[in-house]
Amino acid sequence: MGLDCSFLVVTPVRRVDALLEAIAAHLVPDDQARLRAALPWSPAVDRVSEWLGDPPARDRRGIAKLPREAGERGEDYCFTFLIPRDEVLTAYEQSGSPVSAEGGLVAVGCVWCDLRAGDEWAVFRATAATSDMSRLFERSPSVRALWSQVASKAQATALLFDTEDLEGWELLHPGSGRVTRPDEEPYELEDRLHLNIDGYFAEALQEAGVQPSHTLLTGPPGGSR
Repeated sequence: MGLDCSFLVVTPVRRVDALLEAIAAHLVPDDQARLRAALPWSPAVDRVSEWLGDPPARDRRGIAKLPREAGERGEDYCFTFLIPRDEVLTAYEQSGSPVSAEGGLVAVGCVWCDLRAGDEWAVFRATAATSDMSRLFERSPSVRALWSQVASKAQATALLFDTEDLEGWELLHPGSGRVTRPDEEPYELEDRLHLNIDGYFAEALQEAGVQPSHTLLTGPPGGSR
């Protein structure tokens, strides 16, 4: 199995349009145009779903008005990002990974992206398509700076980096630290493939020590539950 590192931007649902606009600003022109054409956001899937709690959970996924590209599946979208060159990106390019230069920036894709939301919280996930891209996500200061800029511009509540460590994530915004990953089972919807986003990420933000006002609580991230 290869590596599948990803960035997760957690934001209030009311700020989804601001988040998608902040992301669009870093995409190649074709992807930028089709994402902006899908604003204001409405979900491709919108339903009330049973889970192991009460009341039923709102399950919203995808971007309804986003024009699809060949190879995109379900609620996953293939975006190419324009990233300022650094030494790690140059090494990635020289390794034979498919990139191109546009306006002095390096075009990196395909990055698989999805959007999931409840009534209160939304989560945008950007996942590397290959192990080499995952290592780029881990090591490149420019890639990390881009996502920090997105989170800051969108006034997102948190930016997490996921290395598929079952124990936790890395918190990149606001502040930094280790975040304990909540147990998914209590938040699974009836299909076992999706989560109650509101419940799960409310707990995740508590673990991160992050308040909805975007300020850190007293104490280190990843404290005991």
